[in-house]
Amino acid sequence: MFKHIIVLVLCFMAYFVGNLDATIDENIAEFNKLAYCYKQMFEEGLIKDKTGRIVIFEDILINLYGTCRVKFEYENQKPVIQSSENNETFKLRSMYNDFKMVFIDEFVQIPDPRVLTKSGNKDCRLQKKMDIMKMI
Repeated sequence: MFKHIIVLVLCFMAYFVGNLDATIDENIAEFNKLAYCYKQMFEEGLIKDKTGRIVIFEDILINLYGTCRVKFEYENQKPVIQSSENNETFKLRSMYNDFKMVFIDEFVQIPDPRVLTKSGNKDCRLQKKMDIMKMI
């Protein structure tokens, strides 16, 4: 058990040391990967925005970029973060980490209706699924 903890600490240490000197472009590339994963989950119906009103993922990004003062431009009608030295959010790792947390907090997980139903009655499960879908 102690060996596992040491290995875990060493992995975290390597991660932090490796990211201390990350450039703006590396931070933007990392965020784009995170946003791509969240977009896939959003489109598959696994997560939704907190308000439940926004149905297009790009609208969530545009609102977030405006709120956090992230400079972006449109390419093919999609918001793309500008890779420039004056994009303050991605300059410092601490500011970038705060921005990632704000982005992650924009979403909530949609509960799986199969987990919420305990009854063996198929009609009961179907009704609960329909009730849950109405709430969403």
